[in-house]
Amino acid sequence: MFKRILRIFIIVLVLALLVVVVGGIVGFNFLRDNGIKQYFASMKPPAATVSTTIAKPSAWTPGVEAIGTVKAVRGVDLTVETTGIVKDILFHA
Repeated sequence: MFKRILRIFIIVLVLALLVVVVGGIVGFNFLRDNGIKQYFASMKPPAATVSTTIAKPSAWTPGVEAIGTVKAVRGVDLTVETTGIVKDILFHA
C-alpha cells in the first residue's frame, strides 16, 4: 500500500515538474518575442550623415523654362546637432 501511494506521489510530482518546465519555456519565449517586438517598434532610424560646404557667389547660367512635374529620386531626413530656434534662412533662389 505504501509503495502504491509513493508511486502515485512520484508520478504527480514528475507531471507537475514537467508542467512547470514546459510552462516556463513557453512563457520565456512569449516574453522574449514581445520584448523583441517592442524594441524594434520603438527603434528610430539612425540620422543620416551629411557634409557641408561654404556657399560662394558664382555666375548663374540661365536654364530653359518648362512646365512639368518633379519627383525626388532620393530623400533625406535632416536633424540639428545643436538646440535652438531658426530665426533666419539666408538663402535666395
